[in-house]
Amino acid sequence: IPTLAHAQVRSTEQGIVYGSDDRKDPFEADALHAELARASTVTLVSRASIDASRPDDVRILAAPLTETLGLCADERFAEQPSGGFCSGTLIGPDLVLTAGHCFPGGERSCPQTAVVFGYEVESNGALRTLSLDDVFSCRRVLTVEDRENPTRDWAVFQLDRPASPTFSPAPVRDDDTPLAVGTELVMIGSPSGMPLKVDDGGRVRESTADQGTVFVATTDSFSGNSGSAVYEASSLE
Repeated sequence: IPTLAHAQVRSTEQGIVYGSDDRKDPFEADALHAELARASTVTLVSRASIDASRPDDVRILAAPLTETLGLCADERFAEQPSGGFCSGTLIGPDLVLTAGHCFPGGERSCPQTAVVFGYEVESNGALRTLSLDDVFSCRRVLTVEDRENPTRDWAVFQLDRPASPTFSPAPVRDDDTPLAVGTELVMIGSPSGMPLKVDDGGRVRESTADQGTVFVATTDSFSGNSGSAVYEASSLE
């Protein structure tokens, strides 16, 4: 029986979708969720992939998912570019929270890291036009926690300049009361490095009451969502 040569076989394991795929571009999302995406969410991008030769039309050099992941053309978002490598959330005028593994070299990763606000697809299918006002650099890493430990995987870094008042820090929940199983969640970030997506279909599956420092949720998470904020749907914290 003839078999396929190894070079002809390709497999990939990326992300999880629970039930229906709830990812939406911001223009399709609830207005409050879209505002959080635009005001508080950043896409982490390699500085080498930013073309700022035209300050009012900054480009992120990126191939579509059909090339980067080998997706079939009829897959959702297959023709959208994959320009980012992680997601992040503004939590102070010049502070961004992300995942620790997004800074594998710790402080050494800072000079190669830029953040972009407003990396999104508009209702006409085109990428929103970016300017240098939307692009920030990593100035310094304030903390990176246990990148090898999935229960303590976060980093906070400082931008080269304040992002507010143009952009707004996200509200951070300061209550450690466990979220109940079934609590509705909203996740915002750049799955697979794509332009921003809002996932409003997640729920808490296992609470911190049972898991300690983490909760388990049914978010539609992909590589690139690392560092995405997860909001409690009722309070948007």
